[in-house]
Amino acid sequence: MKLFLTLIGLGIMMHGGTQKSQVDYSFTKKTLLYQDDFSSNKIEDWIVELQADSGNFVGINDGALEIDVPKGATVWYKHKLEGDILIEYKATVIDNDGSNDRVI
Repeated sequence: MKLFLTLIGLGIMMHGGTQKSQVDYSFTKKTLLYQDDFSSNKIEDWIVELQADSGNFVGINDGALEIDVPKGATVWYKHKLEGDILIEYKATVIDNDGSNDRVI
Protein backbone atom coordinates (compact mmCIF):
# COMPACT_ATOMS: atom_id res chain seq x y z
CA MET A 1 0.00 0.00 0.00
CA LYS A 2 1.37 3.38 -0.92
CA LEU A 3 0.53 6.14 1.52
CA PHE A 4 1.68 9.69 1.12
CA LEU A 5 1.49 11.14 4.60
CA THR A 6 1.60 14.90 4.76
CA LEU A 7 1.99 15.96 8.33
CA ILE A 8 1.33 19.64 7.90
CA GLY A 9 2.02 20.29 11.50
CA LEU A 10 1.80 17.02 13.36
CA GLY A 11 0.31 18.62 16.42
CA ILE A 12 0.78 16.77 19.64
CA MET A 13 -1.15 18.59 22.32
CA MET A 14 -1.60 18.16 26.04
CA HIS A 15 -5.12 17.29 27.18
CA GLY A 16 -6.89 20.21 28.81
CA GLY A 17 -9.25 18.18 31.02
CA THR A 18 -8.94 16.48 34.37
CA GLN A 19 -8.65 12.78 35.19
CA LYS A 20 -12.04 11.02 35.16
CA SER A 21 -13.10 7.45 35.69
CA GLN A 22 -14.94 7.42 32.34
CA VAL A 23 -13.29 7.91 28.97
CA ASP A 24 -13.43 11.56 27.95
CA TYR A 25 -12.77 12.14 24.26
CA SER A 26 -12.97 15.93 24.43
CA PHE A 27 -9.65 17.72 24.13
CA THR A 28 -8.65 21.31 24.56
CA LYS A 29 -5.56 22.30 22.64
CA LYS A 30 -3.15 23.83 25.11
CA THR A 31 0.59 23.32 24.65
CA LEU A 32 2.09 22.28 21.33
CA LEU A 33 4.65 19.58 22.18
CA TYR A 34 5.92 18.76 18.69
CA GLN A 35 5.31 19.72 15.09
CA ASP A 36 6.87 18.39 11.89
CA ASP A 37 6.05 19.62 8.42
CA PHE A 38 8.92 17.54 6.92
CA SER A 39 10.35 20.57 5.17
CA SER A 40 13.82 19.78 6.55
CA ASN A 41 13.94 16.41 4.71
CA LYS A 42 15.19 14.76 7.92
CA ILE A 43 13.64 11.64 9.41
CA GLU A 44 15.70 11.44 12.63
CA ASP A 45 12.68 11.88 14.94
CA TRP A 46 10.92 8.81 13.48
CA ILE A 47 11.45 5.06 13.82
CA VAL A 48 10.30 2.88 10.91
CA GLU A 49 9.20 -0.78 11.28
CA LEU A 50 8.56 -2.75 8.08
CA GLN A 51 6.82 -6.09 7.38
CA ALA A 52 8.56 -6.82 4.07
CA ASP A 53 12.30 -7.24 3.59
CA SER A 54 12.43 -5.51 0.21
CA GLY A 55 10.49 -3.15 -2.04
CA ASN A 56 10.08 -0.57 0.72
CA PHE A 57 10.45 3.19 0.70
CA VAL A 58 9.81 5.27 3.78
CA GLY A 59 11.29 8.74 3.70
CA ILE A 60 10.78 12.43 3.18
CA ASN A 61 9.66 13.48 -0.31
CA ASP A 62 8.60 17.03 -1.25
CA GLY A 63 7.81 18.07 2.33
CA ALA A 64 5.85 14.93 3.22
CA LEU A 65 6.52 11.57 4.83
CA GLU A 66 6.10 9.05 2.01
CA ILE A 67 5.32 5.43 2.89
CA ASP A 68 5.49 3.18 -0.18
CA VAL A 69 5.58 -0.46 0.95
CA PRO A 70 4.30 -3.80 -0.43
CA LYS A 71 2.97 -5.00 2.94
CA GLY A 72 2.80 -2.90 6.08
CA ALA A 73 4.76 -0.24 7.91
CA THR A 74 4.58 1.48 11.27
CA VAL A 75 6.23 4.85 11.77
CA TRP A 76 6.77 5.81 15.41
CA TYR A 77 7.64 9.20 16.89
CA LYS A 78 11.03 8.56 18.49
CA HIS A 79 10.63 10.55 21.71
CA LYS A 80 8.54 9.32 24.64
CA LEU A 81 5.31 11.20 25.28
CA GLU A 82 3.39 11.01 28.54
CA GLY A 83 -0.09 12.00 29.60
CA ASP A 84 -3.27 12.47 27.65
CA ILE A 85 -2.38 13.85 24.24
CA LEU A 86 -4.05 14.67 20.93
CA ILE A 87 -2.26 13.79 17.69
CA GLU A 88 -3.40 15.43 14.45
CA TYR A 89 -2.21 14.67 10.92
CA LYS A 90 -3.28 14.70 7.30
CA ALA A 91 -2.84 11.59 5.15
CA THR A 92 -3.41 11.00 1.44
CA VAL A 93 -3.61 7.57 -0.20
CA ILE A 94 -2.03 7.58 -3.65
CA ASP A 95 -3.46 5.45 -6.49
CA ASN A 96 -1.25 5.97 -9.56
CA ASP A 97 -0.98 2.34 -10.74
CA GLY A 98 2.29 1.87 -8.84
CA SER A 99 3.37 -1.60 -7.70
CA ASN A 100 2.22 -0.87 -4.13
CA ASP A 101 -0.92 1.11 -4.98
CA ARG A 102 -3.92 -0.90 -3.82
CA VAL A 103 -6.93 1.26 -3.11
CA ILE A 104 -10.00 -0.82 -2.42
